[in-house]
Amino acid sequence: MNFPGFANIISDYSPTVEYHSSAAVEYLATAGIISGSPSYGVPQIYWRYTSTNYTETSAPSFTLGTTSGELNASFTPVAVNNNGNDKLYVFYTDPGTSTASANTIRYVIGSVTGSTDGTITSWSSSYSVSSSALTYSKIDGIYNEDSEIIAITYHNSSNNKVDVAYSDDFGSNWTLVQDIAMTPGAPSLCNQE
Repeated sequence: MNFPGFANIISDYSPTVEYHSSAAVEYLATAGIISGSPSYGVPQIYWRYTSTNYTETSAPSFTLGTTSGELNASFTPVAVNNNGNDKLYVFYTDPGTSTASANTIRYVIGSVTGSTDGTITSWSSSYSVSSSALTYSKIDGIYNEDSEIIAITYHNSSNNKVDVAYSDDFGSNWTLVQDIAMTPGAPSLCNQE
């Protein structure tokens, strides 16, 4: 990505911008490919508060697949205010290979330091949400601050329909709503103001 007046940030995957309203910090999630045998994708997280350019911060240590359209998909950040504690959840598909019939959606949680600094000080270990997501279709996530609900949407690997998983307890429990739509495109979520 190269915007006038912005830092030149390379992204081999679809980049995602997430605004963390309670921390007043904007996050940019990208990923780059590490060549090798096999090659794999590595997530990168950048933040900005009032500056023009993004600053790189700590990124989670999971890997992303690199084949059959996965460069357009596989992970999404969601900013969450957990009772005054600012967090950045990053959801991703695992194992991240298009040959797997079912792929687990997992997530990690990053702790944000404060409202004028978007640095992430630490990442949690990985948690699971669903075991039936197509890895080559983009997943999307959202947090509603009023209801304190985290939701993600994805294509189900068994029937290619859109499913939604949501949690009203910051990820302790997840409820799956299956077959809500059928679409060849990538599912997406947004907040209604």
